[in-house]
Amino acid sequence: MKLLDWKFADFQVTLSTNTTIDQLVQIIEKRIGRFGTCTLCKDEFREMNEMTDGKMKLKEYGIAGSKSKQDAPHSIICYDVKPFEYISQEQMLLSWMN
Repeated sequence: MKLLDWKFADFQVTLSTNTTIDQLVQIIEKRIGRFGTCTLCKDEFREMNEMTDGKMKLKEYGIAGSKSKQDAPHSIICYDVKPFEYISQEQMLLSWMN
């Protein structure tokens, strides 16, 4: 998982290809804290790569899987979060550093 522009929030996680986009957003929220909106993209951050349907599973977006964690292929999912309207990005950044 790569956060757009803020490398310190990049992380790796092993997931089932049956994980939904909504579940993935919840994982990100548990990792970095609450936010207003989250945009997810497969491979690179481009509009054509956006994963917008929260009910769809990773495999439906073309994320490959395997039968064992040891053989699991690596996929890059880029994400960008926007704070709630009443919180600036600077305030959000400072809260992550605590």
